[in-house]
Amino acid sequence: MDYLIKKAKVSDWRVVRDILNMCTKWLSQQGMTHWERTSYQNTEEIVSQRNGKDVYILFLMKERVGTITLSYEPPFYYRGYSFWKEPNAPAVYVSRLAVLPDYYGKGFGSALLKFAEDEARQKGIYYIRLDVAANYKKLTDFYLKRGYKIVGKVVFDIEGNFFEKSLK
Repeated sequence: MDYLIKKAKVSDWRVVRDILNMCTKWLSQQGMTHWERTSYQNTEEIVSQRNGKDVYILFLMKERVGTITLSYEPPFYYRGYSFWKEPNAPAVYVSRLAVLPDYYGKGFGSALLKFAEDEARQKGIYYIRLDVAANYKKLTDFYLKRGYKIVGKVVFDIEGNFFEKSLK
């Protein structure tokens, strides 16, 4: 399948918001309510460069079917944890990886993840880090099959698995 991944512009915020909201609704129907606490309503902050994150959209032909956010700084809730292989090494932090439910199982999540890994390598960064709700076994397995390792567990209001992949 031919697809294209492009950096989102501020004017794309509604597209990204809609993808995230559709995935939030689908996850909620599966009993995964952790994204419901995050508001993806009416804010350009979703794609704003001011937040230190790069947002990308995956296109299949002209249709927008997925998104991923990459950051080069850890989320605030990662601070203070030292379960990473090299805690002070530069890393790419993945968040908001989302593919529209109609496109699940077609390789687009893998394509977005590979894109993140390629971006990291191009910048000379050799670690990818992310977290997943621990009770979402299918997603945990998705990352494990792609070489990510669970390096820690944390309980906030839900239990989370912290993943890391070395690109060395």
